[in-house]
Amino acid sequence: MKNVLLAGEGPTDIGDLAKEGPYRSDPPEPGVLQALVEKVAPGRLCFVDGVLWKTIIKYQAGQNRKREERNVWALALKASESKLHGVVFSRDRDRDDEQQKRIERGITDASQHFKLPLVGVTAVEAIEAWLLALLGDQCAERHSDPKVALSERGVTSVREKVEVVQSEANRIDRAEMCSRSLATWLGRLREVALTKEPSTEGDETDSAVPVGSD
Repeated sequence: MKNVLLAGEGPTDIGDLAKEGPYRSDPPEPGVLQALVEKVAPGRLCFVDGVLWKTIIKYQAGQNRKREERNVWALALKASESKLHGVVFSRDRDRDDEQQKRIERGITDASQHFKLPLVGVTAVEAIEAWLLALLGDQCAERHSDPKVALSERGVTSVREKVEVVQSEANRIDRAEMCSRSLATWLGRLREVALTKEPSTEGDETDSAVPVGSD
């Protein structure tokens, strides 16, 4: 099992790991990312900790890099310093093409620099579009505000969003056809999670949160 860092914009993405340690349930309630990992690669990843995107302490070296690039570098640095096997994250695009390009540049450069896999992507236009894709919406990535489109289907709470993943997981292949960003993220997840990692003494972490290992 690989120990990884999880990051996202809020509870929808990373569940209870969006909260400070004392306020998390035991075990932490999952968000959409954990639920997807559990369905696609059960028992393969262990989420050691979670980071909210707005709380990332930006990577200071290379000041010529844009903010979002430095955010990705900071996540990679944190995982590297903690001797983790990688980072899993998503970031909403919110109709910002430049943000998407900077995230991708950050993933490419930081993963090469730290020799660390980064399972990340910019969700178009938000992670809720992935849920719409799971529900069969062929225009999932064309909604200017997929959060509104999803709420119109009666899906509003984090738990309801996680339940969409759990109940529609057998339709992931179809969902990938409706959401290119989801397909990209899942491809990166499979490449990392399904690759065997040599066991290393002392790489177990007591506070890790196993996913799909029951």
